[in-house]
Amino acid sequence: MAFVHRFVVRFAKALIDRAHAAGRTTAMFWGDHWAAVEPYSDEFQKTGLDIHVGACEGGAALRRVADAPGSQIKELRFYPYFFPDVFREGGDPLGESIANWVKIRRALMRKSVDRIGYGGYLSLVEKFPEFTGHVTTICDEFRAFTTMSKGTLSYRAPVKVAVLNAWGKQRSWIPSFGAPQKFLIKRPDVTQVAGTDLLESLAGLPVEVVFVNFDDIRGGVAEDIDVIINDGDAGTAWSGGRHWADPEIATSVRAFVLRGGGFIGCRGPTAYPVRGRVFQLSDVLGVEKETGIGVQFASLKPATEKSHFVTADLESADFGSSESFVFVSNASTRLLAESDGHVMVAANDFGQGRSVFLAGLPYSLQNARLLYRAILWSAAREDELTKWFTQNLNTDCAAYEKAACFAVVNNSSAEETTVLHDGNGDTAEITLSPFESKWFRIDA
Repeated sequence: MAFVHRFVVRFAKALIDRAHAAGRTTAMFWGDHWAAVEPYSDEFQKTGLDIHVGACEGGAALRRVADAPGSQIKELRFYPYFFPDVFREGGDPLGESIANWVKIRRALMRKSVDRIGYGGYLSLVEKFPEFTGHVTTICDEFRAFTTMSKGTLSYRAPVKVAVLNAWGKQRSWIPSFGAPQKFLIKRPDVTQVAGTDLLESLAGLPVEVVFVNFDDIRGGVAEDIDVIINDGDAGTAWSGGRHWADPEIATSVRAFVLRGGGFIGCRGPTAYPVRGRVFQLSDVLGVEKETGIGVQFASLKPATEKSHFVTADLESADFGSSESFVFVSNASTRLLAESDGHVMVAANDFGQGRSVFLAGLPYSLQNARLLYRAILWSAAREDELTKWFTQNLNTDCAAYEKAACFAVVNNSSAEETTVLHDGNGDTAEITLSPFESKWFRIDA
């Protein structure tokens, strides 16, 4: 991969140099095919590219472009494309646009881009005036975010999250497709995520996010990291597979948690069958996975805790599956949600640190709130929850303190009323129309 990437960089630079010599600006569309392009590599910046355009149908896709290094102009190309698979009789471009914008807007509040756009055949759009009206709304809201924020970042809780997988920075904000993806009936031009999608939930949360690989933590976890997330099916690069057979890796993360760090594992975290266990950090997580090698002994079956900080907003649980084949393995583990004995959510204290296990995390507003609570609890920063926070989980807020303003948005199709907590502990009740966004001055 590195060999082919070096060729692509040299070839692209030669073309870009010719374009620049002719007084032209260059752009790259990061969409259908990008083999060996690798925008997150240090080598990529040698191309001299001017504009970085990415296909975008949700928050993770936005962050993939917005967080990419380099001084390129960052641009998004929204779905639905103006193609006849959607813009036809019986199609629902408006519904798709609204659903996408709600996810995109969540992430936009945390990290913005420079430009937005669409692609396809404009003649197809003429028959869908309601869609055109929604595009107008999107443009107006995007302009408001870019103008009101004055290019500054919104408030973030003082928690730095590191997503740990075999790719690290090179595959930042690229979801790991689980087994259900194989059986998803989808349109040929759109990649949809079936089952769990932790990154989409993470994309709109007010925390700093970095991506690290196993070499990055081999000698120890960086001191500025507060929480590590390991999310992926067992045996995949996202979970880590054989990397967890390396005692130095397991020891590094275990020591990080012992000293007070947080660890969140989703699906098959630290999973690799060696040394008599599947989850190599089962002692940290407080749970273990049954793969058929230990069925002759019974597991611990504690009662489910009905009140816990992590699950305080959990009403109707959806973890992508009703079977995790994960059981409680430590007497100290707190079972927070289960399904016929299968652990869905568990929390555990380990040394001075904390861990949370999630069986899966399909994207939803409720699961995004669940993840935020899990991050704050595992970092022992529960006190940060009600700083620039809306109690109603169908709403959200972003405070641009350097620009002295904040936005409150409604992510649902119904009118919503929420209590806003500002950065000083004061509260205010705000009512929003369906999908509405409102701006306020902080001093007001």
